[in-house]
Amino acid sequence: MREERDKLLQTYELLFAMDKAWRDGDREKAAHILAELEKVYGVDMLQEEALSLYELIRADLQKNAP
Repeated sequence: MREERDKLLQTYELLFAMDKAWRDGDREKAAHILAELEKVYGVDMLQEEALSLYELIRADLQKNAP
C-alpha cells in the first residue's frame, strides 16, 4: 500500500513540475517530464483529476512540436 501511495505521490509531483515548466514557457522541460511520465508510470497511473491537466499540456506540446 505504501509503495502505491509513494508512486502516486511521485506521479503528482512530476505532473505539477510539468505544469510549472509549461506555464513558465519551458516547453523542452515540460516535454521531457511528459516523456518520463509516459515511460515510467503510464497514462493508466494518472488519476482522473490529473488526467485533464496531462491531456491539455500533451495536446499543446504535440500541436506546437517542431
